[in-house]
Amino acid sequence: MSQNYSKLIKQAFPEPVVQLVMQAGNLARSMSYGIYLVGGAVRDLLLERKNEDIDIMIEGDAIGFAELLAQTLKTGITSYKKFGTATLKAGSYEIDFATCRSETYSRPGALPSVKPGDITADLFRRDFTINALALCIAPGKFGELIDLYNGRQDIENKLIRVLHSESFTDDATRIMRAIRYEQRLDFEIETKTAKLLTRDLDMLDRISGDRLRKEVSLWFGEPEPARIIHRADQLAVLQKLHRHLHWNYDVNEAFSSAGNHAKPASAVQLYYCLLVYNLKQSELDELLRRLNIHRGKLGDLCRQTINLKTRLGLMGDREIKRADIYSLLKDFSPPAIRANALYHTSRRMRAYLDLYLDKLRFTKTLLNGRDLVKMGIPEGRLIGAVLQDLLAAKLNGEVKTRLGEERLARSIISRLSDPGMDH
Repeated sequence: MSQNYSKLIKQAFPEPVVQLVMQAGNLARSMSYGIYLVGGAVRDLLLERKNEDIDIMIEGDAIGFAELLAQTLKTGITSYKKFGTATLKAGSYEIDFATCRSETYSRPGALPSVKPGDITADLFRRDFTINALALCIAPGKFGELIDLYNGRQDIENKLIRVLHSESFTDDATRIMRAIRYEQRLDFEIETKTAKLLTRDLDMLDRISGDRLRKEVSLWFGEPEPARIIHRADQLAVLQKLHRHLHWNYDVNEAFSSAGNHAKPASAVQLYYCLLVYNLKQSELDELLRRLNIHRGKLGDLCRQTINLKTRLGLMGDREIKRADIYSLLKDFSPPAIRANALYHTSRRMRAYLDLYLDKLRFTKTLLNGRDLVKMGIPEGRLIGAVLQDLLAAKLNGEVKTRLGEERLARSIISRLSDPGMDH
């Protein structure tokens, strides 16, 4: 007799989520729909890990069902008709509703052809046994586990296992996901699955750049990307992105330290800059094209990283003033600068980069252009030149007060003024 997890559901989720799930079950019964909690939410429930993204599969019209449920609960709904899904919120939790479906692949690496199916077909399309679990949430069967592939046992044994031998051939992005789940959960890729992964590495060549980039970004959204990069190198997955990407001690140190500096909103950008730091310009261009980021902000950040590394390399280890540090770095984005700070071998240069990121880039003069006009300076190029010199003086600690800036401004004006200039 299968174990019932109704108590665990009620203990794991806050009351608003439990009530929504139970009302969804009641509505599904009235419509003669099968309804199931599936995937990562079930896995994390059994692992007693928090997961605020809840997926519910419906053996029926998911959007129509979710719209009726939203009316009943008098809550908002977001529908995605293109994907046949809808999302309701319960506190900080997002509950996604989708129609159970089956998938077939016309060729390796292709996106699947999808059609409606039942829960059995839906679980078969999952990537790993630990994600191919479902909990029925219909009244009378609430909390009953559907485990067709021994996923619960693999959770207990801490194993990542594919459902069938052609899983990576069908969708090679599962190779990258296997590493991500293995490191996130502190599991191990099961022996046969590891052999299939090695066998099917070349299938990654058939995956589009956009899909590869999505998986890399998911790597970088994990709590410890350093572990993922190391494991990806061990399994030769990193080299499938580009042959010159490798893990070593310096890479590990940079990735491990990055979390202390990056805010969540910019962490992924920083990890990309760290990933490309050791590439040559031609190698970088190849990788950016492979991941389809040769245009746009992310590609620019990666190029800035290499350009700054080259510029810093030409400078050596000489002492420079704060204003010169500012001038050197002001046109570079923080992730590119931080990547160089985490990798650079010179303590002095790392200190300069940190100083800019932590302090210098926020430095402003107390006087602005309007103040200078009031002091009698005609609008034009002279204003910009005076402000630039004032900022340099403030960065170097030569002025600290408004009065000091005013005195220096008059001195600069006297020096820069030229009867022949067009004011």
